[in-house]
Amino acid sequence: MKSSLPESIVWRKDKVGFEPPQKIGWRIKLQEYIFTAKQTLVTKNILKPEILKKGNTPHSANATNGYDWRYLSAASLFL
Repeated sequence: MKSSLPESIVWRKDKVGFEPPQKIGWRIKLQEYIFTAKQTLVTKNILKPEILKKGNTPHSANATNGYDWRYLSAASLFL
């Protein structure tokens, strides 16, 4: 993009990457999908069964305890 954008944009240090819609889309059916993803990962012996007892709480993508989007992404490999 260096040849297409002004230098002030290309070299700007405060840019932020794309954030998955885990907080935005939480009100939709996402909570069910994440629980199903956790079940899939438990069935494949990737996660311990205790994870199913924990509730789903929306987190930003860079939260240190926000694994739900990662579970959803990982479980999609088994579909």
